[in-house]
Amino acid sequence: MSIDTAMLLTALGAAVYMLSHGVRMYAVIAVCVAGLQLAMRMGWMTFGIRGVPLNLLFAAVISACGAVMFGKSSSKFAVAASTVVVLLGALQLLRALGLS
Repeated sequence: MSIDTAMLLTALGAAVYMLSHGVRMYAVIAVCVAGLQLAMRMGWMTFGIRGVPLNLLFAAVISACGAVMFGKSSSKFAVAASTVVVLLGALQLLRALGLS
């Protein structure tokens, strides 16, 4: 398992936790995007849009959803889970941009 796969699993787990403890709409979006990205990374499915770097798009969506969840969460564990989603989304974004 690579570090990218581990980061995706962690972000997916934190987003699933936020389904019951945070803003559900953004948590559902984050779970769907992280699950889709994980399925693509594991080779279970292929998906592509011509001219659109999907890693960059998925990382931006995960990070944005995590930021909104962070702003709207109130409990300690929900803040921690949304922080994990934001940071891992930002790390993926930096990797997709080639800065890391």
